[in-house]
Amino acid sequence: MRALLMLGCLLTAGLPAAAAEHSSTQPYVWRSWTRLDDLPGSQVWTITQDQSGYIWIGTNEGLVRFDGVRFVSGRQLGLERLPNASVRTLSVGRDGSVWIGFGTGSIGRLKNSRLQTFTTDDGLPPGVVAGIAEDARGTIWSATANGLYRFQGPRWERVSLQSGVPAGAAYAVYADRGGRLWVGTRAGVFRSANEAPHRFERVATGELQSFAEDDAGQVWGVGTAGLTLLSANPPHAIVSATAYASGQHLVADRQGRLWIGTRGDGLVRVSRGNGVALDQVARPGVSSNDVVLAVFEDREGNIWVGTPRGLDRGSRGLIDSQPGPGGGITAPVQAVAAASDGSVWVGTTDGLHRFAKSVRGAAVDSSIVPGLRVEALHGDANGRMWVATAREIGRVDNDRFSALIPVGSLLNRPVAMATARDGTLWICDLERGLFTWDGHALAAVPAEQYGNRAAFSILADGAGRIWTGHLDGTISVHEAGRSRLYTSADGVVGSVVTGFYEDEAGTMWAGSRNGLMRFRNGRIDAVDRNRGLPGHTVTGITGDDHGNLWIGVSEGSHGSAHTTSIASSPVRYPRFRTPFTTGRTVCAATRFR
Repeated sequence: MRALLMLGCLLTAGLPAAAAEHSSTQPYVWRSWTRLDDLPGSQVWTITQDQSGYIWIGTNEGLVRFDGVRFVSGRQLGLERLPNASVRTLSVGRDGSVWIGFGTGSIGRLKNSRLQTFTTDDGLPPGVVAGIAEDARGTIWSATANGLYRFQGPRWERVSLQSGVPAGAAYAVYADRGGRLWVGTRAGVFRSANEAPHRFERVATGELQSFAEDDAGQVWGVGTAGLTLLSANPPHAIVSATAYASGQHLVADRQGRLWIGTRGDGLVRVSRGNGVALDQVARPGVSSNDVVLAVFEDREGNIWVGTPRGLDRGSRGLIDSQPGPGGGITAPVQAVAAASDGSVWVGTTDGLHRFAKSVRGAAVDSSIVPGLRVEALHGDANGRMWVATAREIGRVDNDRFSALIPVGSLLNRPVAMATARDGTLWICDLERGLFTWDGHALAAVPAEQYGNRAAFSILADGAGRIWTGHLDGTISVHEAGRSRLYTSADGVVGSVVTGFYEDEAGTMWAGSRNGLMRFRNGRIDAVDRNRGLPGHTVTGITGDDHGNLWIGVSEGSHGSAHTTSIASSPVRYPRFRTPFTTGRTVCAATRFR
């Protein structure tokens, strides 16, 4: 059941290894959070997402809101009346209310930042609130340790025995898309009748603790009776309870698969086709645990998992392995660059690959580009791809590679390239500094222009200037034969300058080890980790079509990593405040542990 294939992703080149899990349908990359990441509480009992995109988490210490970067407790949100108890279930109503079930029997309703709390004085019994659901008529139902309850105006009332639901604890309550309620009890599963929605009939005898409806409208249940198809006539177990440890949480994802959180076998995924296939999903990370307390799929298809140790998130789509298994890339990736025709080029330790627009990867013929270690790539405005290898620098033009500049004499370790407006190629050499090539001769940039510093990153901006970043944390700007060197005295922060980005307004951004900088109107504004940067090193910067700035960060102190994403989403991905974000959202896009 543990047949999982670990794949490398071309987007992770040069960064600490990410934990990527691959299935036949879609890879997931996992990230974990624990107390060490400022998660309030260790046990994560329940997870949901509100209409604004925030993730809400119930832990052993109470209610927590998460925006992808920071955890904010209920107290920090100003919810002073929040009960001092664990949060065991969360549900979002159609009106946007977040319903909160506590381990002490209380229920809270959070709407427009105002909290209303219900206790035994409002008709609720003592004991754990196990589930909350809203039916098609807008009625709120609660599964509690003392039975099924219904919210009637200002009070809660117990559903009477005459309704068909037996006395005793209700493990779960679930509303399907048709508006019917499903209730799990020790005496079996009860479903509300179509003609009398407040009356229930027993449809299964097994103990089921969680329900989910798949994309075909079939309702499933999981518990000590195994994985049961409740929509069948009669309901019957599809997967025996002996196939895995008892399941206590169930989610149906948008791909038609079922995810089961178990009490001893971790997270189990069920795929259905000609048969039923089970695989145990590996979730590398410090919060991973064989006991799963919560499973949730958000609107973007991320899978969230709560455990006794913390929170896991598996994301698909932001990072995609290219090509798939057997597709040709088997060596470590050294460089990635986009060409003007929309294709993407990938340099590895043994050659070059090209991905045509909308086409999965095809390797460049080895007779065109010899099977050498590619050190750097650069696509110029004329559609040519410049390739720096351990032996030479050349370019691919009309599928033909021309070797132009030898490596090993003046050049020794070329790591980045850019072309100026006049077509001059600028080259960063990690050991020997800056060079230019005018199409005929290679020349060293005079050392006095930049202090003869080792060059690591480079960009040609829209105004015709060349920006170079250096290993000592300085930045030099070259224009019309003159250069300006920026140092910490000018406001530059961090050490190694890792990269540049020019936004649509012509503002220049630079990333470094422990810093993000903005150059605008002759001024440098900067932020480091002490001022809100959600990580240690800025590993990449880019922008999207909505005006958002996306950065990649690595957290050197914890050994985890984040990387640049070029996908945008309406949900609240990691964001942080800086002194210079007016009119622009700054997002930290994650590469998950």
